[in-house]
Amino acid sequence: MIEIIGILATILIVIAYVPQLIQVLKAKSAENVNGEMFSILIISNILWIIYGININAYSIILCNGLNLIQSTIIIYYKYNNQIIKSIKSYKTKNS
Repeated sequence: MIEIIGILATILIVIAYVPQLIQVLKAKSAENVNGEMFSILIISNILWIIYGININAYSIILCNGLNLIQSTIIIYYKYNNQIIKSIKSYKTKNS
């Protein structure tokens, strides 16, 4: 029974990320996303995965593994666009 609760919690938390992820993927940008928050979430997900592995809690591993993927995609779009803008700005200034 407790594992069912963990799976339900996993489903809900993964669904909670979906609207933000869809918005980022459609825009191919995450400018309005708080990068620090998602960076902390990534670290938290990694720690939870390590914890879940150590106690053999598959729902914890699954939940945080999926959230890690979602957060990593969002962070990629957040900082990738900033890097591209910096490169374009540098090229424009030095041309």
